[in-house]
Amino acid sequence: MSQEPEVTYGTVKLPGNYFSKDKRNYNDFRMAWAREGMQNSLDAGATRIDFTLASEPDSDFLTLVCQDNGSGMDKDTLLNVFLELGGSKKPEGGIGGFGHAKIVLAFAHKEWRLSTHDMEVTGVGGEYSLKSLDSWHQGVRLEVKMGLEDNSVWSMRKAIEQIVTNSNLPKGVVVTLNDEELKCPRSKPRYNLNTVLGDLNFDDKPHGYDSSNLWVRMNGLAMFKCSLWTSGTTAFEGFLDLTGNSVDVLTQNRDGLCSDQNEILNKLMQELVNDREKLKLGGDIDLTLNRREVKFEHLSAEDRAELYGLAEAEKITPTEMMDKLNSLINEMVDPSAMNPFRHLAEKVKSIQSELDDRIGKIPANWYPENFKVKFSDSDTSPENAHKHGGLIASSMSLKRTAKMAAGWSRMINELLDTPEYRDVLGVEKDTQGRFFYRDRLIQTGFVFGSVEGLNVVEKDQNRISILLNAQKANSEKWIYGDLIDIAHHELTHIRVKDHSESFTQVMSQLQRVSRRHIPEKTLIKAFKEAVAELELPEKPEPAPEPKRVAPKDAYTHEFNF
Repeated sequence: MSQEPEVTYGTVKLPGNYFSKDKRNYNDFRMAWAREGMQNSLDAGATRIDFTLASEPDSDFLTLVCQDNGSGMDKDTLLNVFLELGGSKKPEGGIGGFGHAKIVLAFAHKEWRLSTHDMEVTGVGGEYSLKSLDSWHQGVRLEVKMGLEDNSVWSMRKAIEQIVTNSNLPKGVVVTLNDEELKCPRSKPRYNLNTVLGDLNFDDKPHGYDSSNLWVRMNGLAMFKCSLWTSGTTAFEGFLDLTGNSVDVLTQNRDGLCSDQNEILNKLMQELVNDREKLKLGGDIDLTLNRREVKFEHLSAEDRAELYGLAEAEKITPTEMMDKLNSLINEMVDPSAMNPFRHLAEKVKSIQSELDDRIGKIPANWYPENFKVKFSDSDTSPENAHKHGGLIASSMSLKRTAKMAAGWSRMINELLDTPEYRDVLGVEKDTQGRFFYRDRLIQTGFVFGSVEGLNVVEKDQNRISILLNAQKANSEKWIYGDLIDIAHHELTHIRVKDHSESFTQVMSQLQRVSRRHIPEKTLIKAFKEAVAELELPEKPEPAPEPKRVAPKDAYTHEFNF
């Protein structure tokens, strides 16, 4: 009879320094400690979180306490969640959910003590003792002794301050450090951008800064900071408030994003450095000359509801209803007509009048069809809009600005009219001589602000505008070669949105095609012909400023109008 094989049972043992090594899994374990302490308190419904930080003279550790007035833990939660690796009872929408943070919060340090309700647990690493208390403790009090071999009171204080002051905590939540309140800034940065990752708000840093910082937040709590060193440009600082669930978006230690989202974040950081001026666009001055219309965003919620009701009654879409209002507005507001749309039409006409007053009296007949005008500023206050509307109207009432528009539009059309050039971009030409990219009409226009040029896809996704800063062109005495460079650059953005290696390759292809099939002399000739064809009224103009002397070749001829 064969003998049964011997079976040995056991438990995986953990060395004494097992948990302390976990600190290496974080970019900064001090910041992780502050973040996870805040997170647990907020998820427990705390409205007050008090940090205490101290170090005894000649000691080799510092004592750190995080105490809150949240719901605390019952015995089952304490034993089977906090004292169990991977255990978590985070509610849906809670910031955490991995069950990993307890290691950096407690187990990785010299000693730790946690009090909640009528219980107190004391531990070293993964070993602990639990006892009952005679008194009741609201919330949770966590006390940790941290070694000073890789820490200091100053660096721990800085970590807590950074997490708290870069968070957007719920109103009513108070956080203190050594009895001093740490306040979160309530004012939003100036610029806003909606991204696939979430809502992004940012500001420019003053000149002289070479590091751009973006704090990534989940449910308002700062998770981690992305930094990018820059040179030759101004830096920025801002916040990205993530959407979705932390388990799906963040890495296990919450120091970064999961691979797909991280790739998007890196690209976004590069865009903020390279194309920040374009991302800042959001101003209220945004119109197309010779195609006046009121947009949905100009209507109040009540007026939009009425619009939708009228559209439903007419069995047409809200967009078609808006087009109808714009095209028949004068007929609809006629008191004798008794039109059922009269009330809303009067509102639309009033808004049209306000928009016209805001932008001033630009002589639209001087400009090409579907000519875009945009101002690059996120301050949409009426005062700001009126101020810049007047400046834009003054600039566009000058003959030289109208001539620039005619020449710029003709130059863009000349490039796109070349089949080889269109092939590189994937642009098509219809029987009316218009150009389209993936069914989006390509039009030209001006941008006012700090950018030299701009490629903008309209909100309705039906048009792409290739914009030039005519104000800069005139004030900085640009030459034809400057316009050609900007034309190639902004037309490249039709196909490639960012300034990646692909962008450089496509732009090089366009420049090569242009040299072979559309020489600079041809483009300059087209520009001048468009200016000559423009019919403008005779009107005395200010004496032109002295011209800049340039080398005499086709690419560097200055404007002569």
